Amino acid sequence: MMDDPLAFFDININRFIIPVLEGASKVFTSTDNMIPVYNSINIDAELVVGLANPLFDVAKPVEESGMIYDWGFIGGLYPQRFRFFWELQQLIGDLNFYVVTEGLNTEQVIKRIRETRVNIVYGNFSDIPNFPSNGTTFRPWEFPYAGAFILHDYRPLLSKFFLPNSSIVIFNNVDECARLVRYYLNQPEKRYMIAKNARSVIQKYRMLEFLPNLYDKILS
Repeated sequence: MMDDPLAFFDININRFIIPVLEGASKVFTSTDNMIPVYNSINIDAELVVGLANPLFDVAKPVEESGMIYDWGFIGGLYPQRFRFFWELQQLIGDLNFYVVTEGLNTEQVIKRIRETRVNIVYGNFSDIPNFPSNGTTFRPWEFPYAGAFILHDYRPLLSKFFLPNSSIVIFNNVDECARLVRYYLNQPEKRYMIAKNARSVIQKYRMLEFLPNLYDKILS
């Protein structure tokens, strides 16, 4: 399993990674439109989308009185993300926010997102080589599992698992994201219910069940 688009479409990595993939009995990918790419070179690929990470298993959301930040983002700022968050700061930079690119361990990430009213999820590495993907990062499967509320950019695969405005909130552009941030800041009950509903979805897709089954497949 790999974050494939970035590696696959870099000519310097491609010549090394393809022989490795060809030697595998199956490749697992989180990017659905990579499946036909793999199939075109006779590589068997299977889609894996989202798995509940046991490290983020924190059942009870933080009370509103425990919230410190209005909105925030944690992750690397490749060019598309840098532009998006620069534009977002022009629109809602008056609110209490953070953009963290490094330096937090898992425990610190969990603490931070649970102290944030609206966590922004935007982009994945397939955007870098301009290979728009339906795939998602781990954030929609980890952050709500820790009781945190998120706004996620539009990714078609999400609707196969989450129900818009019930267990996830989607935005299509930076202006809509800014509007939704301001709206949900004043809706703690809705944030709580959506995060709770998302957690119910996530609990159905747990690493603790998937990984032993994968191990059995490998051994067989």
